[in-house]
Amino acid sequence: MLKKVLLRLFGIVGIITILSVIFVFVGPIRNISNENYNVKIVGLRGQGSGVVIQSNDVYSTILTNKHVCEINKMSNGLIDYFPFVVKEVVNNDSFLGHVKKVSKNTDLCLIQVEVGNLPVAKIAKKVVRGEKVINISSPLDIEGYKTHGFVGEVHLIPSMNFAKYQQVSTPIYPGSSGSAVFNMRKKIVGLITLGMRGANTLSYMVPLSDIKVFLKEAGLL
Repeated sequence: MLKKVLLRLFGIVGIITILSVIFVFVGPIRNISNENYNVKIVGLRGQGSGVVIQSNDVYSTILTNKHVCEINKMSNGLIDYFPFVVKEVVNNDSFLGHVKKVSKNTDLCLIQVEVGNLPVAKIAKKVVRGEKVINISSPLDIEGYKTHGFVGEVHLIPSMNFAKYQQVSTPIYPGSSGSAVFNMRKKIVGLITLGMRGANTLSYMVPLSDIKVFLKEAGLL
């Protein structure tokens, strides 16, 4: 009887120990499927995705790709960019958005919407090659589409003027551009920017280091 009690006790202790080790080294695994800081961006000549990275009582700021902002770029000399329709993925609320800042060096852009107190995604401190990630985007007519994958190496892309992008194995589709790539602690480690034609798993994101530089320049980090 005593032997059975001890075996059961050691079994419970062992399970607790294993769970503690997982928590310390992997971190808490949280559900990020329904976070409403992911948005759909609709313009005159197409659409893309984005993520809320700042919000106060008056306005909020969306991070997306430069080439997503350029779907509303005007050439009439009156305004630089026509306003966008920014739609929350979860609540289906829509707002007018205006381009606030465009990066000169990488594929990043900020859009400001005149609505405050939106949920805000956090930026990760670092990204580790090989770590598991999830991408939440709004391709085509689908909103809040989730794909999983792993972070790969940083490459120089000849067709993009040797721009530096980081490979990620999450499949992407038209409209995924500008969507955030999250680690398992639901923090941003990259921003989807490009997919190689004919290879669904050959996707690239703007590296975390470039995102941090851009946000620091904008006074948001």
